[in-house]
Amino acid sequence: MKDKREQRRRMHEAREKRLRSVAGRPRLPDGFEATLERSCYSKRRYRTEEQARTTAEQCEADRGTKLRAYRCPLCDGWHLTKLNP
Repeated sequence: MKDKREQRRRMHEAREKRLRSVAGRPRLPDGFEATLERSCYSKRRYRTEEQARTTAEQCEADRGTKLRAYRCPLCDGWHLTKLNP
C-alpha cells in the first residue's frame, strides 16, 4: 500500500515537473492536469509532422482508419486524431 502511494506521488511530481517545463511555458492552473492528461500525455507524440503523417497513412492502409496530424500547443509535438468526414 505504501509503495503504491509512493509511486503515485513520484508520478505526480514528474507530471508537475513536465508541466512547468513544457516549452518554457508557466505552470498550468490547478485542475487543468486532467485535461492535459487526456489531450496530450496519454497520446503518442511524434517529433515531426512527417513522422505523424507517415503513421496516419500506414493506419489507413492497415485498418482503413483515416487520421490527420496536428501540432499540439501543449507539448509542441505532433499527435494524430480521427479525420472528421
